[in-house]
Amino acid sequence: MSHPVLWHFTVSHFNEKVRWALDYKGVEWTAVEVDPFTKREMHHLQCQTTLDTGRKVYTVPTIRDDSTGATLGESSSIIDYLERTYPTPPLYPADAAERDEVKRWMLWLESLLLTFSALV
Repeated sequence: MSHPVLWHFTVSHFNEKVRWALDYKGVEWTAVEVDPFTKREMHHLQCQTTLDTGRKVYTVPTIRDDSTGATLGESSSIIDYLERTYPTPPLYPADAAERDEVKRWMLWLESLLLTFSALV
């Protein structure tokens, strides 16, 4: 059985979030370290994000799970995918209202990290 492949940067809060989720869920995975300037390790993937300008870019982290055929980027989308695909142990509370609250906090923290990163 194949296990997910994660394209990532070692030093990144967003990448770390996905690595922690994979490890917490006990999902075996393979890492591919990505050059942050060229992202050449990802050029064979069909998963790109379209910016507001229309330009397509590779985002990190990106995960490919051959067992389901899924390839997706953006850490929060990957977390949602892992929760649906590998539900045990759960990352989110079972209660829908509590789950929505966790997702709101995640978005807020991500925006805070992006703002802080821009200042450094």
